[in-house]
Amino acid sequence: MDGWPGGVNNRIRETEQAIMREGESIPSSQFLRKALNVDLTQEGHPIRRRGYSLHTAGYAHSAWGCDQLGMFCVVLDGQLLAGPDPDNLYVISEVNRYNPISYAFVNDTVYYSNGQLLGEITYAFQARPWGVPTAPRPTVAGPAAANPNGWSETRQVSVTYIDHYGREGGASEPVLVGADGNFTVTIPMPLPGTVKEARVYVSQINSEILYHAQTMLVSDTVTITPADVGKGKELDTLNLQPPMPGQLVADFNGRIFVARNSKILFTEPLRYHLTRPAQGIYMFPDYVTMMQPSTDGIYVGTSRGVVFLSGTDPYDVTQIHVSPHAPVERAFTRVAGEKFGLGVEDVPVWWGRDGVMVVGLPGGQVRQLTRDRLAVPKFEAGAASIREYEGMSHIVSTLRRGEGMNPMGATDTVVAEVRQNNIVLNS
Repeated sequence: MDGWPGGVNNRIRETEQAIMREGESIPSSQFLRKALNVDLTQEGHPIRRRGYSLHTAGYAHSAWGCDQLGMFCVVLDGQLLAGPDPDNLYVISEVNRYNPISYAFVNDTVYYSNGQLLGEITYAFQARPWGVPTAPRPTVAGPAAANPNGWSETRQVSVTYIDHYGREGGASEPVLVGADGNFTVTIPMPLPGTVKEARVYVSQINSEILYHAQTMLVSDTVTITPADVGKGKELDTLNLQPPMPGQLVADFNGRIFVARNSKILFTEPLRYHLTRPAQGIYMFPDYVTMMQPSTDGIYVGTSRGVVFLSGTDPYDVTQIHVSPHAPVERAFTRVAGEKFGLGVEDVPVWWGRDGVMVVGLPGGQVRQLTRDRLAVPKFEAGAASIREYEGMSHIVSTLRRGEGMNPMGATDTVVAEVRQNNIVLNS
């Protein structure tokens, strides 16, 4: 991004180096054509690029770092590891050896998923479940409901689980019981290992609002009396469920979004362990390969191109088609907005399958960074990261084709004259 006045341009012919191309504001001679194993300072001085050595043997992928938390994560031989740096890592979870992991952080917690499982990593590098199990529908014994198919002369009963961190899960489907007298509530015991207690919620007669009436710790049955009803906390997790695993996760405007195959789901505001499956969902025509937030929306990529979900309220968004070119799967990163003259913290940058690097600006505007300057082959998947070194900013990319090869590189062009006996043969 820095280090040469015009950046990289390998599409200019060597015979054009001394001229100004139409539509360009920089002379062709000030473009960089090729640099091998060297970095270029902002003054244009070349310095030898640092090498690398083996840190830890094994099959590693999904390396990710978070400066705000001082956390580094990586999957090594089927184990998700996290720690303050690559030299101090702790085992978080056993994961699929090959599935890549996507990460998102909110406050002091990292949320992750690989399409099969999901979890949390605390700032102290400890594992924590992401979400609370939904409690089973209870068995209720007591007065018969006068109208079992409706709400007339009945009370509703529901149960929730509370985990060891004080988070309440989604409520079970309510059960009806008669309006008069005591009744008993039974649920399976023992409680799941991640659950500390179960709470029983009961509504008043002919009401749809349920209130906390009793707490169950060990006994599988509890008796509810009329005096227990209407005094406790109101139930606010009805019809909510824990998040489901997905191939991509991202945080945006107080919610976490999860891309699950061709769908995108999102959590409740500031309640990252709860989702509303009946409403909080977007459907796309194909598998979601990119999901990157901006300040006022989210860029979503599939094999059919890139769209921008414009709006900060997920229930009131406008879908804008911003590019017909599919993004290269996982070949995206986030770059400080100041690098593009923007007053925002960061913006998404990704590779398109048309061989062009693109930056997603606020408002659904995209800027092509390499169009007509850098020619690269078409790739199917990859990775990208921002690198700050010696005052230089680099977007480091590795890309591979569908057959698994990793021939990352740029194509080149040259004008040649073929002569024989001083006669031009290809004029």
